[in-house]
Amino acid sequence: MIGLTDLSGAKVIQLKDDLKREFERHYTQRDEHFNHLISERMSDLKQTVILLNQERIESKLKLELLENKVDQLVSKFDLAATSEDKGHQNKLDYAQLSEKYETMKQEMKALEQRLDSMPTRVSSPINNKGKSFELLSSKVSEIDSRANLLKTKVAFIEQKLPSIQDGAQASLSDVQTRLTALEANYKSITPLKEQGVIKYLLEQVVETENTLDNHANDIKQLSSNLATAIDKTEKEQQEQRISAEKLKKQTSALSESFKIANFAIGKLQTVTQEHYRTLLPISKRVDVHEESLTELSGIVNDIADYHLELAQAEEAMSDSSAFGVEQEIDETQKESQDTTTAAAAFAKPAVSQDDQQHDTKE
Repeated sequence: MIGLTDLSGAKVIQLKDDLKREFERHYTQRDEHFNHLISERMSDLKQTVILLNQERIESKLKLELLENKVDQLVSKFDLAATSEDKGHQNKLDYAQLSEKYETMKQEMKALEQRLDSMPTRVSSPINNKGKSFELLSSKVSEIDSRANLLKTKVAFIEQKLPSIQDGAQASLSDVQTRLTALEANYKSITPLKEQGVIKYLLEQVVETENTLDNHANDIKQLSSNLATAIDKTEKEQQEQRISAEKLKKQTSALSESFKIANFAIGKLQTVTQEHYRTLLPISKRVDVHEESLTELSGIVNDIADYHLELAQAEEAMSDSSAFGVEQEIDETQKESQDTTTAAAAFAKPAVSQDDQQHDTKE
């Protein structure tokens, strides 16, 4: 019985370990599956973010190129404006030089007239002055040549100025058109957080986080349920141990009862054999009693076989309740007590009749 009880306890412990390993394997596989899905989703999100960053960088580079082009056009406009200002300045300088040339020309004519009207006695100093006037006239010729160059330059600038103004106006209109288109494109660009893909990805991230939270709560709940089941199993094992100890005690008591019954049967057989030798007239009754004892011995053997089968079936009945086992043991004890009582009842009258007949003979 001790070996059977220990074997049933070992089976229960093995069953608990198998159940625990099965739970751990199931939840490990599920965690690995969810971790794989999460890693795939996060890799997709990272790839999408990288692509969006690349697009943002490309858009930024395009905007910088457009800004550089605008700066170049503005610098060209500034150069055109400065050249136009230089042309106006050259015109003003040319006008001033022309005025100076006219005044100097008039002064030279006045000096020539005064020179012609002077007497001969003053011709020598006048000759000196004439030389100076000749020098002045040579300088005036140089001034005339420079004025002619300025005239040609001013004419060239005046010829180029309309084309420059038209080109600047066209470039300005083109730049304004491009700036308008660029502003429209910039306004049409939706913010990063408001884009559909980003919104969808953010929603997916939130859903994934909620799913992970739910799975974590489920795992906690299942862990608590598993702990409760393990505690319940341990309590049941403790109850089974207590029931097994009670069953051991009852079995030992039943074994003592079997010993007493066997001793009584052996005593009864001895007394019966002695009376059979001494009391020949009642040999038929003794034969009847022997048959009864044989039947009683068979009953006792059947009871012993039944209890042996009960001990063998203990391993199969480890999961059943201890209450049914106790009832069967009580019934078996009652049967053994009834059998012992019946054997005593059979033996006692026979002995008393034999003793009476023996006394009568004597």
